[in-house]
Amino acid sequence: MKTATFTLGKYKIVWCEIEACCDVPSKKGDPLYLMTPAVKDYHTFAIAAHEAEHADGLPDSLIHDAGGYPNHGGRHRFMWRIVQSLLKPVKGSTSD
Repeated sequence: MKTATFTLGKYKIVWCEIEACCDVPSKKGDPLYLMTPAVKDYHTFAIAAHEAEHADGLPDSLIHDAGGYPNHGGRHRFMWRIVQSLLKPVKGSTSD
């Protein structure tokens, strides 16, 4: 995935290993970037989901705790469990 559109605009996705961040639009037409590690497990999924919440304009008070750290609540675990259930093979199906 190279781009994604959120409430705050169309973002260029940069998959990185070190850091995660999300631009906030300052001027109309400026390129927007969302940086996140590639999703390989629940932890990296939660990071990507958190940055997407920034891109959707969710207030910091909702997605960070009082110390400024990410606060995922139950929402990221819930979404992760949905994705995992979609990836499980259907009972009784055969694969060729």
